[in-house]
Amino acid sequence: MKRRNGKQVRGEALVERVLEVALAELERGFERFSIEAVAARVGVNKTTIYRRWETREALALAALQRTTLHQLDIVEKGNLRADLTTFLEKTRDLFCMPQIQWLLRLWFSTASAVEYREIIGTLREDQADVGRRILTHAVERGELPKGTDVPMLYELLLGAAVHLIFRLQKRDAKTLATLRDFVLAGAGAKRR
Repeated sequence: MKRRNGKQVRGEALVERVLEVALAELERGFERFSIEAVAARVGVNKTTIYRRWETREALALAALQRTTLHQLDIVEKGNLRADLTTFLEKTRDLFCMPQIQWLLRLWFSTASAVEYREIIGTLREDQADVGRRILTHAVERGELPKGTDVPMLYELLLGAAVHLIFRLQKRDAKTLATLRDFVLAGAGAKRR
């Protein structure tokens, strides 16, 4: 096992190192991604990695999910506009990562992404959980009308954000704020 500062890397430290290296390897694209390459960079035998992640898809998902959840770790302020601003800016930063751009290209391309569907679907649900939570809390606080279709509102917000950020390359804070306000106005959100 690879040593850091003269000590063997084990347990959670090894898991973190494997996921960090896997994420870096994914920058080259999934078609080049392999457990063997990750193991070589970490300095462990590939069986060490296979014990925890049985396939390269499972390892890729773990690395991407760790990054996604970390990136979207949002402490809500209790204000819909402020929380959505944070969510949209963190979403923008996430979508600018090479690994996530690669996944988005697969998502927008063809059905050839069959082997990646689980990865894409899991990451999409992780992100949706955060966005829907923000919107649900806003309904509970009365910032959005009772009966608001939270899943639909989330899909409208995210769909427009993906289009602006990924397709049109419009990523500035002003554009994201305009998107937020436009969608919230249509949803009947109260100003605070």
